[in-house]
Amino acid sequence: MGSKTKARELMQKAGVPIVPGTTEPVETLEDAKKLIDDTIGYPVAVKAAGGGGGKGFRVALSEDKLQDAFEGAAREGEKFFSDSTVYPRALPAQPPPRSRFR
Repeated sequence: MGSKTKARELMQKAGVPIVPGTTEPVETLEDAKKLIDDTIGYPVAVKAAGGGGGKGFRVALSEDKLQDAFEGAAREGEKFFSDSTVYPRALPAQPPPRSRFR
């Protein structure tokens, strides 16, 4: 699937709207907490940077759930994509409407 963080960075530079979050991976749980507290807020999705198909996707509804989400996404990223890199992004309260072109 490639690097989601790199793809987010390229889309942002091109002016394409992206879900709020980071375009850089986070190295530690503490880095994730700080980023979420400073910019994203909860609920948050923690995603494997190399993931796809729902692999390496975890949700933290609050800070007390972040460690499990962070570790679970990293573990699945390593298992399925040989890459434990993760990044947090906002988790919209409501999914966008389905496209009429489907």
